Amino acid sequence: MNRSGEKDSTARQLSPREEELVEWISRLVEAYPYQIVRYSKGALKLSSIYVLLNRLEEKGVVTSRRVWANEGGRTYPRRYYRLQDAQGGIKHVPTPRAQTVEAQEEAPALVPGWAGAD
Repeated sequence: MNRSGEKDSTARQLSPREEELVEWISRLVEAYPYQIVRYSKGALKLSSIYVLLNRLEEKGVVTSRRVWANEGGRTYPRRYYRLQDAQGGIKHVPTPRAQTVEAQEEAPALVPGWAGAD
């Protein structure tokens, strides 16, 4: 914050790793950390993604929601992340058609309950 109490414009500047994570989230629209890492095919590491997601949430770039998942008789919380626009709403990021088709082909393996998933 600056002296007048307004948010400093530099607070939303992103590191190269944060920018990379934002790019992956924009391709998936909404996902939990393991999905993002898996979809990135090794470009992102699970050990660092949580720190990056927390920073992005503090900067107002992403928003998250908590969902209770039930798999194999076990219930546990899962946090899903998605991009947020400058006004605090959910941001829709258009992606090139080739990337969208690629994401749709991989989605059944990444998102439980996705149409077409086994």
